Amino acid sequence: MKAQDFVAAVMQIARDRPSYRIGGSGKDGTCDCVGLIMGAVNRLERVAYPLHSSNYFARREMATLEAAEDADLTPGMLVYKARQDTGQLNERYKKGGSVDNGDYRDFYHVGIVCGVS
Repeated sequence: MKAQDFVAAVMQIARDRPSYRIGGSGKDGTCDCVGLIMGAVNRLERVAYPLHSSNYFARREMATLEAAEDADLTPGMLVYKARQDTGQLNERYKKGGSVDNGDYRDFYHVGIVCGVS
């Protein structure tokens, strides 16, 4: 998938102005942060994901996770907000959980870089 096609699919969902709903992916007029990514990828590749979660995406769908400075951002990149406090982190991501990958940050929000200037 090309980054420009992904960004175009994201913008197509955004133009529909979906209302916020946890679990929404732009199909029914609702969307959340990771749902916007899932919906755009689904429109391009018809991929089904096992979990609707920014924590899942950070752990299982990213080739790498690294800190990015503003100058490093390019359209199509995903940018996560993360916290060290795991008080709200689902047990499946904690040590010994079903999606434990050794990274115990809580990736509580994700966005898509659609343009830089």
